[in-house]
Parts: sequence; structure tokens; C-alpha cells
Amino acid sequence: MNNENVRIDEVLVSIASDQNRVALRYVTALLDSASESKAVSKIAKDLTDLGAMLKSSDDFQSLIESPVISREDKMAAVAAIAKKAKLDKLTANFLMLLGKNNRLSALPTMVALGLKEIDAREGRLTAQIDTAHVLSDKQTKELKDSLKKGLGKDITLNITQDENLLGGIVIRAGSLMIDDSVKTKIGRLQRQLRTQTINTAKEEEVA
Repeated sequence: MNNENVRIDEVLVSIASDQNRVALRYVTALLDSASESKAVSKIAKDLTDLGAMLKSSDDFQSLIESPVISREDKMAAVAAIAKKAKLDKLTANFLMLLGKNNRLSALPTMVALGLKEIDAREGRLTAQIDTAHVLSDKQTKELKDSLKKGLGKDITLNITQDENLLGGIVIRAGSLMIDDSVKTKIGRLQRQLRTQTINTAKEEEVA
């Protein structure tokens, strides 16, 4: 990688960090207001619903990202969405503030940060579980109980089926990362085989 590419990567990382800091300020203000109003559970539900809408609606995603749609039209659209979804007034005002300040494009980041921050404030932790096959109710309960015991926190599981893993499971919870997928094991074996091939070739050259 040349110096120019390194500088570009550094700039991109810096921009992403700045965006996250801005997003966190908005989220903190929202959650502090929710705490004062004793509406944290309502806001958590609203953020979950917004996250689901963003994933399921290309139109919603296009709306918040579009550089062509005017700020006024975006604000009118999100106001209609908030009303139709019966979002809490605090959440609706939050969306309007984002629209007014041209920050709607950061909504997906803010939703994720908001839910993570709510979990942290309430002593919970969301674990991302990627598995090649659907887990049974018994397996899900055992996994949740094991993580709760090991991490000392209430655990919420976000389970995603990923057939590309071929088998096994990948767990991400806070700083914990466990990759027991078949895909990773195969990759590890491939690296070992390449190393062995290189070493064998060097030995033959010496001989």
C-alpha cells in the first residue's frame, strides 16, 4: 500500500470517528431526556422499530440518504412516518431535529448506538450470534444462560443465520469474540498448508 492510500484510509477513519462522535451526542441527549421523562422503555421500542423499518424499507433508506430531497420534504416525510408508526413524541421530535440539522443520514448509526447505550445503562449486553444453522429453543437458552453466567450481565441475543459459515457459530458480545465456525477453521488449515508448502519449498532449495 502506497503513502497516498494510507493517507486516504486515515482520512476515512477520521471522518467515521467524527460521525460516530456526533451521533453519540444526539443519542445521549435523547436518552437523557427519556430518563428524565421515564420513557426509556418507549424509546427503546421506537429505536427497535426504526431499525426494522430501515432494514425492510428501501424507500425509507433512500429518503434519509438522498442529497436531492429537500430538508423540508424530509422533515415532512419523517413526521408522517413517526405518526403512522405511533412513535413516542420524544422520538418524533428527535427525528425532526435530525431533519432540521441535516443529520438524518446518520439515523442507522444512531439507532444502533442508542440501543447499545440503553443496554449498557441498564446492565444488559446484546450478543451478536452468527450461526450456520437455526438454533433450537434449548440451544438458544443454554447459550444465553452461559453468556449471562460468564459475562455477569443480562444478555439479549441477536441471532443471524449465515450459511456461508458452513457450520459452527460466531459470538460477539462486547469485547468477547468467539469464532468456532467451520469457515474459519478451514481458513486456518489453508494458511497452515500454505506455510507448510513454503517451508517445504525452502527446504528443497537448500537441499
